[in-house]
Amino acid sequence: MRNENRNAHSLAIKEMTEEIYNLAEEQSKALKAATFLGMTTNEANECDSRRGRIRHLIKEIEQLQNTKERTE
Repeated sequence: MRNENRNAHSLAIKEMTEEIYNLAEEQSKALKAATFLGMTTNEANECDSRRGRIRHLIKEIEQLQNTKERTE
């Protein structure tokens, strides 16, 4: 059972890490475009949402890693 939990944690961490990379790439593109074209209120809200999601995912990964380390 412990091995299954570690595998599940590892898979979840991998998926969240991939999502962070995708969100960071979107964020980078949006900020580069804003440098030259400006940013609408809607685009700024989307950037804020992505930033919030990235922070949330990082916290979840930290919690999963801590749980994983405690069970090893």
